[in-house]
Amino acid sequence: MTFFLDEALRLASLGYHVFQCVPKSKLPFAETAPEGCNSASGDPDVVRKWWTKYPDCNIGLKCDNLLVIDVDNKKGKDGSKDFTRIMDRLSGQQNEDGFDEEEEDEDAAFIVDDFRSDPGVVPDRLLRIPGFVSEVMDFSLENAPCAVPTTAFCGALALQSFLCGRKVREPGDLRTNLYLLALVGASSGKDYPRKVNTHVMEQIGEVAALGDKFMSGEGLQDSLFAQPSMLYQNDEIDELLFKLNDRNSTPNASSKSTGSRRRGGPKRS
Repeated sequence: MTFFLDEALRLASLGYHVFQCVPKSKLPFAETAPEGCNSASGDPDVVRKWWTKYPDCNIGLKCDNLLVIDVDNKKGKDGSKDFTRIMDRLSGQQNEDGFDEEEEDEDAAFIVDDFRSDPGVVPDRLLRIPGFVSEVMDFSLENAPCAVPTTAFCGALALQSFLCGRKVREPGDLRTNLYLLALVGASSGKDYPRKVNTHVMEQIGEVAALGDKFMSGEGLQDSLFAQPSMLYQNDEIDELLFKLNDRNSTPNASSKSTGSRRRGGPKRS
């Protein structure tokens, strides 16, 4: 057996799926991997057959159950050093350069800290996107009875995502989908941003695209088939998840009419 065959079989025995690449290359080998990584197999008999026939092919690994970190060390980038600093940060150590967390960028420190413990409240500076999102946020924060930057940000970003949703696609016709999950307490002002979005949708004639509640995952799919871009603003996420997971639920969606029940728009305080 060759080196590549031995290694491919070893990876397959560990539960990974492998495919053949052009010798000394990262490109999929067309003879055995016509669909690239989607041609990968973890069957040792298939793997043995491939590398017996094409023993010099390189090994490709399908990353369907792996987290891969690509470290760049080119064009002036020192990815290895940056990666070491991050790992030192996570372990509470210093690297050879005397890395001091107080000298790091505050935004980056906030994100890295999240891996170790609760980082606390999201800083307001991370909730600001210049342009439309900030303008909608400002309206909510200036007029809501209870002004909460986090919920105002989620509401504005959700509205922006609807307006731009499904308009960007890749060659295989995969399109954008945005899911926002905000965890907030009772009486925390989460309803006002939803009212703002509902009012905007009414004014631009998109009430039909404003989703309310649905009874199943199948119902949601049917609704999106009829109206590809929709804005759902559901409360009580646990109930929603239970319905999506319930295979015995009725495959229907009652997703229209949110706007009609809330006409009049948000009130300025």
